[in-house]
Amino acid sequence: MTDGQHVYYRGPAPKHNSPLYQYFLMPTEYHHRMDADRMKDAELGRFLPYIGIPVLRVPGIPEFGIHEEIYENGCFNLADDGQQLDDLGGTAAETRMRKMLVTAMKEAECPDEQ
Repeated sequence: MTDGQHVYYRGPAPKHNSPLYQYFLMPTEYHHRMDADRMKDAELGRFLPYIGIPVLRVPGIPEFGIHEEIYENGCFNLADDGQQLDDLGGTAAETRMRKMLVTAMKEAECPDEQ
């Protein structure tokens, strides 16, 4: 999320927060096909009403391949810190950006678990 001055990203929650899912049309992760073992609990359904077509839903928990970085949060001032070295976590800027993110997620009809 960005407002033009700040950039903000937020992990879904601690690892024990579940259920969390990944939604997609093609079973791929980053630069490779998703392993068959990861697909064993996949479901096909209309989980994302704004898309209008069925999508795959796969549990997104550490045992199924989500990387540690997904749990990180960060807020940075783009003008003063282009290399994103000074995290503004815990500041008024982060609070404002978090509220913007929640509003955007509600407007985008993100899945309830998010």
